[in-house]
Amino acid sequence: IFCTAGSEEKRNFLRQELGLAHVSDSRSTQFYHDVLQWTNGEGVDVALSALYGELQTATLQVLSPGGTLCDIGKRSMLERVKMDIGPLLDNKNFLSVQLDLLMKKKPAQVQRLMRTVCNLLEDGRIHPIRTTTKHINDYKETLRWMSAGQHIGKVVFEVPSKFKPERLKPSPQVFDGHGTYLITGGFGGIGQ
Repeated sequence: IFCTAGSEEKRNFLRQELGLAHVSDSRSTQFYHDVLQWTNGEGVDVALSALYGELQTATLQVLSPGGTLCDIGKRSMLERVKMDIGPLLDNKNFLSVQLDLLMKKKPAQVQRLMRTVCNLLEDGRIHPIRTTTKHINDYKETLRWMSAGQHIGKVVFEVPSKFKPERLKPSPQVFDGHGTYLITGGFGGIGQ
């Protein structure tokens, strides 16, 4: 198993807490070079990834002939990022795995998969990932912290039974009447 992570702290977690020996950087193409070195140039049979752009292309390139990239991200597709598909000539496969769509279209299949995961957890064959609990009152700071990619594992909010969310008031004025605004894009991806 070869893993990547976006910070040294996360890479150390994978090495020290999960005992993984082959860990590389997911924020650069360094993982491409590392995996080829670790596999003596052979590449990997399966890659599970949510990377986009040039990192998605590097993931496709690091597959062995006949290998499969299981892409669980949406960003490249939503932003219509171009990807070099030349590596597909080596009989490589690109598989888009959209779990939200799978849950809608094939709920029975997802239920079977979830039962399998629950059984593996109960049997102790797999273990839950690290979970950090934050109080719902700290949601703004928590969301900023998460968007910076500083957390490891999952983050859940503790919500007291008598919790009432604060009322959000929209800004009375969105644009400054004396300001100058440039609107770019909006015709691709989400804008269509």
